[in-house]
Amino acid sequence: MQQLKQYTKAFVSGFAFVMPVSVAFFDYVGYISTVSGDSMQPVLNPKSDKSLTQDIIYLSRWSLRNSELRRGDIVSLDSPRDPGSRLVKRIIALEGDTVKTLHYKNRYVKIPEGHCWVEGDHHAVSMDSNTFGPVCE
Repeated sequence: MQQLKQYTKAFVSGFAFVMPVSVAFFDYVGYISTVSGDSMQPVLNPKSDKSLTQDIIYLSRWSLRNSELRRGDIVSLDSPRDPGSRLVKRIIALEGDTVKTLHYKNRYVKIPEGHCWVEGDHHAVSMDSNTFGPVCE
């Protein structure tokens, strides 16, 4: 019984240390996630058979905190249409740029300050800025 108490105490004290460190790491540095869907094909999830595998990606929060976003970067964002889901898209244009859209309500859009234009690599199946417009960085 004494040994069980020692193990329990060690577990609780270890958990009390590891949990805040883990949360801080995930909030400030980054985390690993899976990508589902076809919108980033052929770069991510190149096979059309969804029963095979999903790509695993590392999402860096550090780059975002330091404002190091560049055209061509792949980013993850909350879906403007379904806030409970995440989208993975490529940055096409940054603030101040003018982008020629594929099927947005305006043919040309100047990206406002603090925003960027994101698109999926597989345009035919991508819900992206061509659907909902520029997004906040």
